[in-house]
Amino acid sequence: MPPRRSGARSPGRRRRVLRGPERAHPHREDHQGVLVSPWLALAAGAAAVVAALALARHRWWISRDDPAGAVALDDLAPAMAGLATKGRVMPRDILALLVDLAVRGHLVIHVTGEGKRRDWVLHRGSARPNGLSPTEHSFLDRAFARHQKVSFRELAAERRGAVNKLATRLLAAAEQDGWFHPVTRPRRIGWWPFVLAGSTAVAVLVAGLGWLPALLFLAAGTITLYQPQLRARRTACGSAAREQVLARREALTGGTGLHTTEDVSRELPWVVALGLTSRLPELTRGIDLTQATAQFDWVRGRGGALEVGEVVAGGLADVAVEVGGRALVGVVVGAVAFLLDG
Repeated sequence: MPPRRSGARSPGRRRRVLRGPERAHPHREDHQGVLVSPWLALAAGAAAVVAALALARHRWWISRDDPAGAVALDDLAPAMAGLATKGRVMPRDILALLVDLAVRGHLVIHVTGEGKRRDWVLHRGSARPNGLSPTEHSFLDRAFARHQKVSFRELAAERRGAVNKLATRLLAAAEQDGWFHPVTRPRRIGWWPFVLAGSTAVAVLVAGLGWLPALLFLAAGTITLYQPQLRARRTACGSAAREQVLARREALTGGTGLHTTEDVSRELPWVVALGLTSRLPELTRGIDLTQATAQFDWVRGRGGALEVGEVVAGGLADVAVEVGGRALVGVVVGAVAFLLDG
């Protein structure tokens, strides 16, 4: 009997033929049979989506405001409009404070340049400092030391410390007045998107999942990225302040707040704080402003100093950085899922 060759098949033994996905991934069967099944992977992805939705709902629930009720408030300063409506100091609040100080005679504003290069040049006014609040007095001493002239670009760039100190004082004043509940936890849970991105990578690489579970994990990460920002919760007093600011906006836009030149001068800081500068010609229609033309020229007008000031102050830059950062993280999560599953 001739000897059996090493490569010959033994009697009764059949060769296993790899077909379809097994040819490309010969170990896929072991992964699915030992680590996780496709249905379990789908269930895990669906659970991640449900968990992300539950987290978003929880963050919305704990950030709800208390009902306003009957709370009596003193007259609010225009610089507090952002805290009352958004829960944080906005760049428009700083601009509104500058306009308020200029209307009251504590600052003098001159416009320089043309078009997009228009800017404000500010210096201390001749009004007595008796009517200044401690916050306003501290800001003027920091930003305009020795009564020197400062452009708005310099104020936003080189003297940002004075602006940041002003924002901190405004927030402290709102907290001291009882507008917000004490915050006992971080305002952002920044590690959740990275956990979901890592779980997607591990699931696709180790468990050999398909596209559908990977997309479910990616959807969970996207929901977590774009969930509403957790801000400080308003008290009844804070809700009343918000309603008071919104009522003032309604009065200005409804035509019941501006009737004379004195009304326009008094409400001009609120026009800035509420973002109504582009509608100033509409709001002041029928009011003779010839005696106060110089006062309003540095506020209104296309490409005016106020619009340039908002850009310099970072109003648009903050939004661009936040949206761009979230979009970048979302693209990274999607790229990881695509590369590992491909």
